[in-house]
Amino acid sequence: MLKRLRNNILFDTLRRINRLLTPGEKRGGIRLVILTLIGVAIDVVGLAALVPVMLAATDPSFAQTNPYMKGLYDWGGFASHSSYMIFLAIALLIIFIFKNGIAFLINWSQSRFAFSVATNIARRQYIKYYQRGYLYFKETNSADIINNIVNIPNFFASGILISTINFISELAVMLLIIVGIATVDISLFLALIAVLLPSGFLIYGLTKNKLYALGQELIELKSETHSRLNQAIFGFVDVKLNNKEHYFMNGYVKRQARLNDNHMVKFLISLIPSRSLEIIAVLGIVIIFLYTFLLSDEPEKLFGFIALFAAAAFRVLPSMNRLLASLMGIKNHSFAMVVLEEGELPHTMEREEVHPIKFEEEIEFRDIQFNYISGRAPAVDGLNFVVKK
Repeated sequence: MLKRLRNNILFDTLRRINRLLTPGEKRGGIRLVILTLIGVAIDVVGLAALVPVMLAATDPSFAQTNPYMKGLYDWGGFASHSSYMIFLAIALLIIFIFKNGIAFLINWSQSRFAFSVATNIARRQYIKYYQRGYLYFKETNSADIINNIVNIPNFFASGILISTINFISELAVMLLIIVGIATVDISLFLALIAVLLPSGFLIYGLTKNKLYALGQELIELKSETHSRLNQAIFGFVDVKLNNKEHYFMNGYVKRQARLNDNHMVKFLISLIPSRSLEIIAVLGIVIIFLYTFLLSDEPEKLFGFIALFAAAAFRVLPSMNRLLASLMGIKNHSFAMVVLEEGELPHTMEREEVHPIKFEEEIEFRDIQFNYISGRAPAVDGLNFVVKK
């Protein structure tokens, strides 16, 4: 059981995020999750307000038979059902404006948190690579180092942190809606589960491996593209003298074309959840219509059920889409965590204290030894010399 949890993409991502964040960032993340769950509750209240309005619109008697709707009707002293529906529509609009305003503030808080973490991780990446010394920089492609310091922290913020926060919030929305629907109408609950759950798992199962492979290939192609461009720009004089402009241009354009092809495929895959789920939701409504008119003896009783299904799908469908998009984002950017986990991320730059040397007559060096990182035997051993002023 524990092994299966560790292999689960969400639990594995949370565990790795926990290792990468500082204690202060972890506390900020917990506060943000609490704020997000408050936003989820407000979002569900907005959906709950939509359902009775839909029922009152499709069945005028509902406003008189439901005790809450009748109490509101009597309190407002409405002259007719039409004036009552106008009031409900305006109230619903105000609720949704308020709900979406709160959602915008929460999204702003999420983005601010994620990209402040990205800034700090970029600083820690800079320190990590700088502490590896001259030989590491000599032996490693500079484009890889620049990419790992500049781009990887942003990929981690946008592709991992924000996607994980969105997944948690949308999962909470889905659970609250589904539990609420199950307590009110078990038939509607079963219809939504039967239509959306298998399709969601199918879509994710078909796309996850392709997204992971695309993410790996994208980071490799970006590194190769930057490397080619760096060589052409920083070696401008040599390129011109050796008449190699077309060689470097063709090498760069070839890799850039492959990179853009991968971005195109990634974009098309990202559209699959929304397009597929929309078709599946409409298919569910069509099935209910067919059942209503072909098999049911009392089709008028199912009109309210159709309205409820459409209202629930109105909110569940975007949540399902965002859930899948978040999982795809995590899978596509998981390479960022692999890069960040290469060696410990330091918090501060080590500073060596340098003492001034008195150089009055001479400086004597004794028993100097030097090893290359990759070498076993010393390149210099037991060297002694004197430097005269």
